[in-house]
Amino acid sequence: MAARTAVMEYIESWYNRRRPHANNQGLPPTRALAEYQNKINQIAA
Repeated sequence: MAARTAVMEYIESWYNRRRPHANNQGLPPTRALAEYQNKINQIAA
């Protein structure tokens, strides 16, 4: 069970959040989200 938890933590904390995605023009999801939120905030201001 500890191995399964370790694998899931790896996938959620590194693989899904940091690896570049083609749908985000090669940006990691967290960076793409931050840039999107900045864009939205600039439009709203």
